[in-house]
Amino acid sequence: MKKNKWLSFMLSFLTIIIFALLPGVRGMEAPLASLEYDAQAGEKPKNIAIIGAGVAGIVQAIAFLEKFGDEVDIHMFEKDDGFNLSKGVELIAGPAFQIVMQALGQDMTPELQQYGYLTLAHKVVDNRGNPLLAVEEIIQNSQGMYAGIASGSGSGATHKIPPYWVNRGVFMKLLQDRLLLATQGKDIIHWGHQLDRVTSEQTKKTLHFKNGQIFENVDLLVGADGIRSKVRALLFDDHKAAHVGANIIYGTIPGQTKIITENKFNIICSQYFTTVSCCYKNFDETLTTWWAIVYPDEGKPGNQEEVRAFWESQANVRALAHALVNKEDGDTYSKQLVDQTTEFKYAGFFLERDPLTLQRWGIDNAVLIGDAIHGIQPWAGVGASLAAEDGYVLAVLVKQYGFDQLPLAFEAFQRDRTNRILYFRQLTRNNTPQGILPADLRRPIEDVVREYGDQRPLAACPAWQEMLDKRIAKDPQASEQSEEKDLTNQ
Repeated sequence: MKKNKWLSFMLSFLTIIIFALLPGVRGMEAPLASLEYDAQAGEKPKNIAIIGAGVAGIVQAIAFLEKFGDEVDIHMFEKDDGFNLSKGVELIAGPAFQIVMQALGQDMTPELQQYGYLTLAHKVVDNRGNPLLAVEEIIQNSQGMYAGIASGSGSGATHKIPPYWVNRGVFMKLLQDRLLLATQGKDIIHWGHQLDRVTSEQTKKTLHFKNGQIFENVDLLVGADGIRSKVRALLFDDHKAAHVGANIIYGTIPGQTKIITENKFNIICSQYFTTVSCCYKNFDETLTTWWAIVYPDEGKPGNQEEVRAFWESQANVRALAHALVNKEDGDTYSKQLVDQTTEFKYAGFFLERDPLTLQRWGIDNAVLIGDAIHGIQPWAGVGASLAAEDGYVLAVLVKQYGFDQLPLAFEAFQRDRTNRILYFRQLTRNNTPQGILPADLRRPIEDVVREYGDQRPLAACPAWQEMLDKRIAKDPQASEQSEEKDLTNQ
């Protein structure tokens, strides 16, 4: 009898040890997510599962950690085996993104200054290099979307924060490093986990992945899994993102070509397409010129499935790029860029999501953020910023309402974010290259401001005040100084 009790005790002890070593993701017979919790320490941490390890997901995790600390146990699940960098070569770390990160205690200014390419303004020309000053003025002065309008702190100091173009791979590595800093070195991203289905039991959710693993006892599920969100399809609606007619080819050139103007976002307009170009820095801080050719469908198949099938068949991106630029006569700027290109990165098409198609952004204990709600075209340079703001605002509201009132937090999240997102969605449409969208989808900036409020000032970013508070706490004299002068882009 004693032997049986001893054997039973040892089996139980070994089981607990094995369970405690597991990170919360299990196979069909594995343990609950929260068994690492010490019952003597206090209230059990809330289990938060974030689907998607892009900008939205990572900033969301950082925001929850900053607001809740040890009160939450966060796990992120990503279907890819690592960061998927194949679609696109760069992104903009805009002013609002930087404000959010500073508000969360993760000031990325040093990294952006080291690895980002500062863009001071736009340069708009035709395909022969002749300036298009009227278009340039509209973009730079009327919309001000890349730089934002400088904002005051209430003490006389003026803050101006410039945007940086960053190599997508470099940026995601820097952002992941910030996540590791927030988690104190704990890696919370589970790669190779493609969500298959979600089940509910009382107030908890269980996640089932295609690799056979299961994650149980989820108190809060955040769908940060992009414009083709699986969380949205499973729990909200099956509304498909729309292809709006913008097709794109990317290429890169080592160094900085003389074709483009330094420290400016270059826009080259032609009869058949629009070419945009800028630079980014690599990890060794050498420069790479990137360009993208954007053009309308020109009668290509219209529905999403046919468009995707068509573009996936365009395996020879180099040949496709040369075929496009050779439509033009003479030695145009676009031809020169393509001729100098050493690597053709991607051919594809853009999707967008109208946030108004989703009636409720959060249901029960599940909520969507980022492109899963409001994927927009890239012409405003605010995609990463809006995703980061979503993560910040959601964490603030969950902290305010508590985990026992998540539906109220979700309602406030949707209410607080809608106008700002719709504003930038419209500005994106206004700035879309000619031929992509019907002219009647463009609206005067005055009308946009009247309907949604002026979202251009930096102070319109929801993290603005907390960012200022953090700066003042770090340096009490900051409120009386314009120490941001080195960051000024105007």
